[in-house]
Amino acid sequence: MKPFRRLLTSPLLNVLAAPNGVDHYLAALNPMWSTCEIRARVTQIQHLTHRTR
Repeated sequence: MKPFRRLLTSPLLNVLAAPNGVDHYLAALNPMWSTCEIRARVTQIQHLTHRTR
């Protein structure tokens, strides 16, 4: 996985993917993929009391 990440963050690939950058194309494949941002999906909300809604 490390060589793949190194490839995705290489300056050459970023220039070739201009003007949008690599992250734009990764998000087209899977919105959770990114090279420079942390992304997450909310899967559950748990209300501890009835007043916290």
